[in-house]
Amino acid sequence: MNSMSSLWEFLSQDTAFFGGPQSPMLSWLGSCGIVLFFVWQLIRLTVEVARARRPFDRVRPMLSALANDLDVPRALDIAIEEGGQVARDLTTVLAL
Repeated sequence: MNSMSSLWEFLSQDTAFFGGPQSPMLSWLGSCGIVLFFVWQLIRLTVEVARARRPFDRVRPMLSALANDLDVPRALDIAIEEGGQVARDLTTVLAL
């Protein structure tokens, strides 16, 4: 019981860090826990983004070479023309 009482006294004592506001030690520990949790989640996010990006980084050189071999302006004109035809067909179907 004595150790529990001294632990409670430690957690409930007002403490000021860096000359700032005073708050119970339990509040400071909770705040540090929240900051540590945030940093942990930030590290996990960074690792997951790097892991998800690896396949795209491996494929990018092949796609760049393929794109350089194509006539991009001509392909864009064809896509726009076909898109326009699809849009006209869709408006015809919707009008029925």
